[in-house]
Amino acid sequence: MAVEDVKGAEKEESSFEPKPFGRYVLLDKLAVGGMAEIYKAKTYGVDGFEKLLAIKRILPHCAADKEFISMLIDEAKLTVLLSHANIVQVFDLGKVGDDYFISMEFINGTNLREVMTRLAQKGEKLPEEIAVYIMSECCKGLDYAHRKTDYQGIPLNIVHRDISPQNILVSFEGEIKIVDFGIAKAAMNVSHTMAGILKGKIAYMSPEQALGKPIDHRTDIFSAGVVLYEMLTGEKLFTGETQFEVLNKIRTTRLNTTMLPEQLPASVKAILCKALAYNPKDRYQSVGDFQLDLTKFLYSSFIDFSPRHLASLLQKMFSKEIARKAAIPQLDDKTRSVLIKQAEQEDIMVHGSSQPRAAVTQKTAVSGIYSLPGVKKAGRMAIGLGILAAAAGLGYFGYQFFKPEAKREVVVQKTTPVQKERTPPPAAPEAVDIGSFRVATNPSGAQIFLNDADTGLTTPSTLQKLPLGREYEIRLVKKQYKEFKKKFALMTTEPILIDEPLEALPLGVIDISSSPAGAKIFLDGQNTGKATPSKIENLHVPKDYQIKLALEGHADWFGGVQVKDLEPVKLIATLTNLPKIEQPSAPPPSTAEKPKAARYGKLDIRSNPSQAKILLDGKDTGEVTPSTFDQLEAGRKLNVTLQKEGYEAWSRRGLTIKGNETANVSASLNPEIKEEAKPEPHTPTTAAIGGKPASLKLDSEPSGADVYVNAEFKGTTPVTVTSIPAGAVKLLISKQGYLRYSSNITLDAGELKSLGTIQLQGLFGEISINSTPPRANIYFDGDMIPPKTPVTINKVPRDRKHTIRIQLDGYEPWETTVDLSSEGNKKYNAVLEKK
Repeated sequence: MAVEDVKGAEKEESSFEPKPFGRYVLLDKLAVGGMAEIYKAKTYGVDGFEKLLAIKRILPHCAADKEFISMLIDEAKLTVLLSHANIVQVFDLGKVGDDYFISMEFINGTNLREVMTRLAQKGEKLPEEIAVYIMSECCKGLDYAHRKTDYQGIPLNIVHRDISPQNILVSFEGEIKIVDFGIAKAAMNVSHTMAGILKGKIAYMSPEQALGKPIDHRTDIFSAGVVLYEMLTGEKLFTGETQFEVLNKIRTTRLNTTMLPEQLPASVKAILCKALAYNPKDRYQSVGDFQLDLTKFLYSSFIDFSPRHLASLLQKMFSKEIARKAAIPQLDDKTRSVLIKQAEQEDIMVHGSSQPRAAVTQKTAVSGIYSLPGVKKAGRMAIGLGILAAAAGLGYFGYQFFKPEAKREVVVQKTTPVQKERTPPPAAPEAVDIGSFRVATNPSGAQIFLNDADTGLTTPSTLQKLPLGREYEIRLVKKQYKEFKKKFALMTTEPILIDEPLEALPLGVIDISSSPAGAKIFLDGQNTGKATPSKIENLHVPKDYQIKLALEGHADWFGGVQVKDLEPVKLIATLTNLPKIEQPSAPPPSTAEKPKAARYGKLDIRSNPSQAKILLDGKDTGEVTPSTFDQLEAGRKLNVTLQKEGYEAWSRRGLTIKGNETANVSASLNPEIKEEAKPEPHTPTTAAIGGKPASLKLDSEPSGADVYVNAEFKGTTPVTVTSIPAGAVKLLISKQGYLRYSSNITLDAGELKSLGTIQLQGLFGEISINSTPPRANIYFDGDMIPPKTPVTINKVPRDRKHTIRIQLDGYEPWETTVDLSSEGNKKYNAVLEKK
């Protein structure tokens, strides 16, 4: 509804007289600038249908400029393809006499420049949340335009290139619309901008645009950042005494957070700096990413924000204008007579006949309103426009106004004496023309409501058999996405495509900190890759989450968090220090003088379970795991052995100590295999009497496991073990990090037995514990763990049994023994009984 270079437009008062303009009626002049005039207008259809719209009428001196008209045609061809809630819809391009015009969606509101000007006059600026919301909505429209493809799926590569407050319209109902793609550049454009020529408003240009360099969609991101800065601060980002000074600042200024006003929140500064990065590769790479960060800030900082806040502000600021615009001029009898007279004259010109149209005995289809036939006056150009409208799937007025002449009907003013007429026979009922909407969304699966009635369909689907000449409200609903609702007029039998990208609702946030900081954060058992303090974002709500914090030298911290809504949940954890192990006393210094250039390294040893005795080169250090040894000479090779009662000894040989580095040893100790009852004596077969040995072939998943036959190491899987004495054989398969596999096998003399692939199970499992009522203390293997129920305990060894005890004041304790040897995951829900 806006027009390029319409500045300080003066609104004409109610003295403006409605007048016909082709098939439209101009109701009021809204604005006038150096290139065009903007009018509020109406058009009419069958059965009382009428549509309020805006007419952009090109001034005569511009209409004579072929380059300008070429740009105008480019704009119409481009924007007719764009159908989005945040872009002003273009309906038609035409010519009435010598006047070119574009008809477009009428926005009952004003532009962002006017809003900021009025606030500045009062010494005020836009509230922070409203400024962020306006730019977030603009980004939605830009993101749609940037990603738009033609009907073959080929990207149009649209760049607006003139994002500025004048081209952002704000309706009094709180809607945001981008207007004027008049200088937008797309791959399908007929007229192209020459290299080095600047187009757009200088103060909002990107550095590459100001330098006359090639540009892409990221120039719109920079311009949007400039507009956001101006909304937040009430001041322009780039100023100067002349346009040259402004251009020079844009070409040379490299912004950072220290250059932004202190009163802006740190998160907003970060967003602005990324959008306003001098180099395009350092900016947001898509306007969708820009919009996502704005939305996250908006709904995390202003959780009760609603577009109604913007509507309320505008209605207070523009109360007089709203009252004036509410009085829409109506067509009186005098105006209708003018339309009829004009129609008769146009019909004479079209048919080249001197016979007045009034002599034709036709009846009106719309009582008291003439269906304007001026389309044929435009000749071939009108036919071309009709094809363009149909190809775009919009055809908004094409069907009603490009009908064959024989189907048009007019109100007849009789000029001949009235004669007695016979009552005509009743007319046969007319066939109702029908059309359809093809509704799609990204993502798909949204419920489709038509005029608030559930169609029972989900996107993508086609709404068929809809009568033409009506306006339909389509509402799209999908869980965890913002509801879409918009009205569409159906004026063509060609299917109209409605393809809407749904906006994901902001998700929950957990703000986690710990004392001390730097703990790794695990969410539902998965490492987030973050360390405290950090925020875990994009969480579904409402939902319960399990948090684990792990920091070296401290006991793991567990806790349950319920994210109920969009309000960030703060979690502060205090980590418990592990017992500090005394380091062994340093050996007595050698009498021999050590070289001054000697370097030293460290050795950190841990085990699961802990408290294993540490031996270095076969000597007992007096230390147990976990422990750290320093002042170890660089280049030294050590043999490390760990011993713990009930577990097999673990060793690693030839560990090299490197200077100024810490060597880490982490061992999983395997339970000691106790001597089992001897199998029943095996009576050898006749073949066994000869003493011929047997063989055993096997593999494991994963492979690389150690194979023991009768306690003797026989290699790693896959393996074929030969020379096995016939009879009862004890097989053991062991691999670090997995449960041991053991089996008793009977082999006959000379037999080759294949066991196939043996699946090894993970050494660790998971136990989920809940209680009714919740928030009970948990004792695991006799030790109380920090979190209360509900909780999930990860990395539970499966090679032994465990005890769980749940206690809550006022209730009887609940206890059980857990064995994970057969299954890796178990869940318990303890119902506590009152004492």
